[in-house]
Amino acid sequence: MTKKMNRFGIGHIWAVISIMYSVMAVYINDFILGSAKIPFISDKILFLIGLIMIILGLVIFTNAIIGFNKVYKDKKLVTTGVYGIFRHPLYASITLLIVPGCIFMVNKLFGLTVPIVMYITFRFLIRREEKLLESEFGKEYLKYKKNVNAFFPKIKF
Repeated sequence: MTKKMNRFGIGHIWAVISIMYSVMAVYINDFILGSAKIPFISDKILFLIGLIMIILGLVIFTNAIIGFNKVYKDKKLVTTGVYGIFRHPLYASITLLIVPGCIFMVNKLFGLTVPIVMYITFRFLIRREEKLLESEFGKEYLKYKKNVNAFFPKIKF
């Protein structure tokens, strides 16, 4: 990547906003809504679902870190593995699996808003990072961008 953005891209800004909102969501859930829980599903089942989501999210996250480090080591765009499923697997694994998994494990109803806010924040902030990736990798990144969604995997039939 160019020197215009550090190695962590938008990650640090995204993390701060997400953490601040998460703390607010827990406060709202516990002190305003009276410890509201996710309805219709038992705590044990939610805990198990959450645990599975976290494990899957950590597998994707770990594989993404390996690919992320290759980009900086080799200065080459990685488009295989988890990067063939999502353009931004670090953000996606945290937002789609790890954070919701934690929310399920602790059963906080208002916590379900956290991944939504994280995704909206991601969409707003990622533009700058993507422009830098386009300038760094050119047509190769534009082709990759056309074929692989940023956050949600494409379902191919």
